[in-house]
Amino acid sequence: MASGLYLTLLFCLSCGLWIGSNAESAQQKTTRSTISTQRLITCDDADSVLHLHCERGVISVQSVLYGREDSEICSEGRPGNQLVNTKCSQNGSLETLKTRCNGKKVCEINALVFRTSDPCYGIYKYVDTTYSCFPAVHTVACESSLANLQCDDGQVISVIGAYYGRTDPTTCSFQRPSSQVQKTDCLRPSSEVAASCNGKTTCSVKASNSVFGDPCVGTYKYLEVAHICERKSRSGCPSGWDQYGQRCFWFFNSERDWATAERTCISLRANLASFQSHHEYVYLKNLVNRKKGSYVRTWLGGTDAAKDGVWLWTDGSKFNYVSWGRGEPNNHRGREDCMEINLKGSTQHLNDEKCSRRNYFICAKKV
Repeated sequence: MASGLYLTLLFCLSCGLWIGSNAESAQQKTTRSTISTQRLITCDDADSVLHLHCERGVISVQSVLYGREDSEICSEGRPGNQLVNTKCSQNGSLETLKTRCNGKKVCEINALVFRTSDPCYGIYKYVDTTYSCFPAVHTVACESSLANLQCDDGQVISVIGAYYGRTDPTTCSFQRPSSQVQKTDCLRPSSEVAASCNGKTTCSVKASNSVFGDPCVGTYKYLEVAHICERKSRSGCPSGWDQYGQRCFWFFNSERDWATAERTCISLRANLASFQSHHEYVYLKNLVNRKKGSYVRTWLGGTDAAKDGVWLWTDGSKFNYVSWGRGEPNNHRGREDCMEINLKGSTQHLNDEKCSRRNYFICAKKV
């Protein structure tokens, strides 16, 4: 295969309809029924771009490999020593592409987004993506208004993708000055909608900077959501939440100060995550690595803000097990009252940090 080109294999599995209105009746709500599944292979060159497209329905990324699992794919003109490692893959690639593409009809991503680290130095890599096109309910809510999602009785919401910002000058532009709608490269993927709405029959989310942050100051924004309706599960965690033991966990791929992170968790009937054993601690670290592809700094629910040196979990559980990093907690300059993990990657244990720092975070709640 020539470098920079991509191969697409299309398999039609079933047929369905795209629903594009915020006012569809409950009887027309869409369930998970695949329209088509496509495989896209993109060689890893400087100008390589992944182009995902659904003629009908919206994108739902199923699998992603960034690395090499085959010596023939993207091998033309490459020396043999760049093709020998066929057990090479980058952690976090699936979540990276899901965050950027799920719920859209068209998604173009430069392969650079996967190069956060090198999973196999000296090996020529490629991106192997499988994605499906699903019929979905498409909802748009202008800034300061509510996005109302709904399913029939016996069914629950499953958000495929949600984005807050602006990508065109016409949506939500009525009586707005041109200065507020001219910036169209402003878009922030949102995991808050899925975390809040998945598993519910009805759900309302306000399109506001207080919920999603402000990706482009001075621009009038809107929230776009694509969701489907699924049969209600009798047990387990809501769709999108990760279950470990008797708790459900959600990693937020957005950075917040500690107090805002805790308020976000509370709005989901959860709290910032706690742990009671080494196994749970390792699970949380690995969850971060799986979602982000690296051990990024992440808030947990520990705090000694009430009394210095007396650490508590915000979920009310006992503060039994802890494994601080060397010299921690040190309450540097008397201002470190909140707990984070991954201060120095996978080798570093817990750290106390200023609560005003913006970190990724994990919410947790009981099954």
